[in-house]
Amino acid sequence: MPDHINIEAPTFGIENYTYEEVNILKNFIILWLDFVYLTRSLIHSTLGNLPEQTAIGNQLFIKLPKDFFNEFRKYFNDDESQEFLNIITNLISDNWKLTNAYKNNDALSIEISKADLYETADRLAEFLASINSYYDKEEMKALLDRYIELKNEELKALTNGNYELETQVFEKIAQEAIRIGTYMATGIIAMRRGNNED
Repeated sequence: MPDHINIEAPTFGIENYTYEEVNILKNFIILWLDFVYLTRSLIHSTLGNLPEQTAIGNQLFIKLPKDFFNEFRKYFNDDESQEFLNIITNLISDNWKLTNAYKNNDALSIEISKADLYETADRLAEFLASINSYYDKEEMKALLDRYIELKNEELKALTNGNYELETQVFEKIAQEAIRIGTYMATGIIAMRRGNNED
């Protein structure tokens, strides 16, 4: 991650968080961790043609987007929440396409899928910045781009049978998920505090 990216902005000392604000932080971190763990499970089951692939897919493609939507709708209107749901669903689908491109060893599809992922990440960063002035488009984009870089490294390691490297890369992915969840939550907390001061 570039040195100039401050993933904690805007934040406050944890001792200054209310109970409700701690829950916002916790909920968004859990959602993003669910995102990366379920994605990893689906990747493993897809590459290995494992029987649990359908059950994991249901969690990732159906339950998780609803969970994201329900949390997001607490702080934004229905139209904004629906757009967020659409983008998150696209992000999940793009991950899935990239996984299949690696599984099929299709170099062109890999490049197309990566480009789609970056485009969806840009869309998410731009959307969030448009609905909340406490989000910075470039900071959010940098967080998501780092996730995509790591996801690509993870898939390369898996398809090459380098499971030790894949485990190391996934630890970084989990940390990135925490950063993304934290950034989303602190932006909402700052927005709520700003609204309460008006």
